[in-house]
Amino acid sequence: MKTTLPFRVLNWLRPLLVLLALGAGHVAQAAHLLGGEMTYRYLDANGPASAPLRYELTVTLYNNCGTSATLRTTASVGIYDQATNARLELTATNYLNTETYAGQRGILSIPQTTVSDCLSPPIPPGCTITGPSLPYRVQKFVAVVNLPQSAKGYYALFTDGNRNNDVTNLNRPGTEALTLYVALQPPQLPNHSPVFSDVAVAVICANDTTILLNNAVDADGDRLVYTFWQPYGLVGDLGALPLGSFAPPPRLLAYAPGRGYSAATPFGTAAGNYAALDPATGIAKYLASTPGSKYVVAVDVSEYRTINGQEVLLGTTRRDLQLVVAQCPDTKAPALPPPAVLARNYTVEAGNRLS
Repeated sequence: MKTTLPFRVLNWLRPLLVLLALGAGHVAQAAHLLGGEMTYRYLDANGPASAPLRYELTVTLYNNCGTSATLRTTASVGIYDQATNARLELTATNYLNTETYAGQRGILSIPQTTVSDCLSPPIPPGCTITGPSLPYRVQKFVAVVNLPQSAKGYYALFTDGNRNNDVTNLNRPGTEALTLYVALQPPQLPNHSPVFSDVAVAVICANDTTILLNNAVDADGDRLVYTFWQPYGLVGDLGALPLGSFAPPPRLLAYAPGRGYSAATPFGTAAGNYAALDPATGIAKYLASTPGSKYVVAVDVSEYRTINGQEVLLGTTRRDLQLVVAQCPDTKAPALPPPAVLARNYTVEAGNRLS
């Protein structure tokens, strides 16, 4: 076993229009998004009088190194009131950098904070793989935003394209966006999102079980529950943030037809494919049969806190991850010493005969 830790158009026009719309106001993002997550921290209520609640938002994106796509320099994030689902039109009081995109004013425009070099996904120790890998860059966009008092909190939403077009289990993946959102709890429930401990791109071994850590750390000590779920796709009008309102969940992506793909069976239902996720630990076991395939998997971690003797769901953090299947060496049988040199223990009691 290997171990590592809605605009209606003709169908044939829609992919082209999606790509044009995504590139109209932003730098064109040619099919290169592999995965990501969005997290937040409630900081305090020491912001300006009209927007005292301070939240730190972090958007993490995994970009495919194998394309010529230009990396984005900013992440566009919309803020929506949970009480009304209406989008807030932000100003410099809320955050220094806002933008107008597709007629929408007051959207957060978060500059890139860090970007990594091209990294290779982790592989099992001591293994040499054959076939494709999936080098990636990690981008982080971090901002502290000031928001008005709210009894119910807010939603933060990121949606943009495009995903890599060679994903096996999604229908027309290169025309689909990557969408992330998080529910910001009000100050009555000060909270920090759980933070995933491992990366969102990994190699798994064909025809052998691979174990991956999809677990997270919660700074508040909340109980975490892990589940597979269906990835999110396009939100709003051809990739732009929703003009007026947002009510979760976002639109779910369509799986490629004919092979039984689902949230619970991301590799399909054919013999030799298997996926399981421990709800308490986040440890996942994956078994896929086709080398060279790439699969999108969504892992949700929900946080529960005991309040007045009852467990309350505070929110759910989504990790959109990608797995690439490679050919790994066969697992070697364990080498045991010959029986003659195995250590033996003897217990001798008075009166026993030795032979």
